Amino acid sequence: MTIKGTLFIAVAVAVVGSALAGDTPITHCAFVVTAPGNYFLANDLGPCPPPFAINVAASKVRLRLEGHTIAGLGLEQGDGILATAVHDIKIKGPGTITGFDTGIRWQNIEDSEVKGVTASRHVNGFVIDGGSRNRFKQNVVSNNLRGIAIEGSNDTTLEENATNDNFGDSGIAIRAAHGNALRGNTANHNGCVGFGGFGIEIGNSARNRIEENTANGNCSGGIALQFGSTENEIEDNTALGNQRFDLSDDGPNCDANRWVENRFLTANQGCIH
Repeated sequence: MTIKGTLFIAVAVAVVGSALAGDTPITHCAFVVTAPGNYFLANDLGPCPPPFAINVAASKVRLRLEGHTIAGLGLEQGDGILATAVHDIKIKGPGTITGFDTGIRWQNIEDSEVKGVTASRHVNGFVIDGGSRNRFKQNVVSNNLRGIAIEGSNDTTLEENATNDNFGDSGIAIRAAHGNALRGNTANHNGCVGFGGFGIEIGNSARNRIEENTANGNCSGGIALQFGSTENEIEDNTALGNQRFDLSDDGPNCDANRWVENRFLTANQGCIH
């Protein structure tokens, strides 16, 4: 190898090492992110007492879980990762959040993403409350009381998430939220302990697109559009073996909702296809 080539490699290694050294390790509970930058879990955290394990209080933050676990004290005990009124946040797995009231709670967050995270044994797996243009991809949100809730948030995308076996309520619930997209998610065997739930539940929401999802074996129904939901598109989903109905729409003659090419056995109206 030439001297010039050796010098190039040495400089490249030095640059990469400097970038890694600039990342901020998170080593303890009740960590507050107050500045933009790259952060990573250096070890497992917990058991973490309320109100949170990590609070993202700055925009333009990248957080890697690095395969670690964030553990709480049990149901109804704070949030695993909390973020409020910031933007451009990226949380990347693999990693597990377990034993909180809510695994990840976002309040009025915009243009952000969660990918590859497992949330289990919470009251709520993920709550997206307000905000817009967020993306949740390839996460596992299972064995919670409730799975993923989108509440008043617009233009959010849920893609290829597994929301199975959430025992008290629905796998995915969209409430008073518009223009969201659910694509390629699984929502099986939800709501089978307690008061029951659906695989995917849409309430008082409009212009959402629900496509290529699977909702099988849920204990209140597969995919359900409740009163006040209109102009939604439900296309190419599979819903089989659900109690009550595989697919249901509470609007008269399906209101302005469009049901197309879904695979199912039972429905509550003939306008569902």
